[in-house]
Amino acid sequence: MIGAQQRARPPRILHQYWDNDPPHQVQKLLRHCGKVAAAAGVSHRVWNDTEARALLADGFPNVVAEAYDIAPHASMKSDVFRLAVLQRHGGVYVDADMVLRKERGADLWASFTEALVFKSIPAALVGGRALWVPLRGAMKPRWRRAGPEVLR
Repeated sequence: MIGAQQRARPPRILHQYWDNDPPHQVQKLLRHCGKVAAAAGVSHRVWNDTEARALLADGFPNVVAEAYDIAPHASMKSDVFRLAVLQRHGGVYVDADMVLRKERGADLWASFTEALVFKSIPAALVGGRALWVPLRGAMKPRWRRAGPEVLR
């Protein structure tokens, strides 16, 4: 509690993305993140290319799916997808090659207001627009092709 108001927090879901069948090492990381999320009482969803395309085709402007399609590498596709999935579902997005520390998993939800970005972990409330502003400085080099600019 801060004063008489409790801070808003994103939905308790952890999103990750890998375009197709992940290699063994990535599978291990995804499983680990899923276990950390479960221990913290958080849902975990790993999205693939087919699911990402379905999400982008469902109510987002065509330019968003086009940015995803023209992205030459899966990591750039994930840059577009993470923004869309957080806009639609809220929660926290963690890159598939990141490791969540067991003792800190619940901390991802401990102190969010409307949006927070630290390292490469963005989070937002469902439909939250505050996410885009913090990302601008962090994603400038690829921003016009695969970042939040395509969602405007």
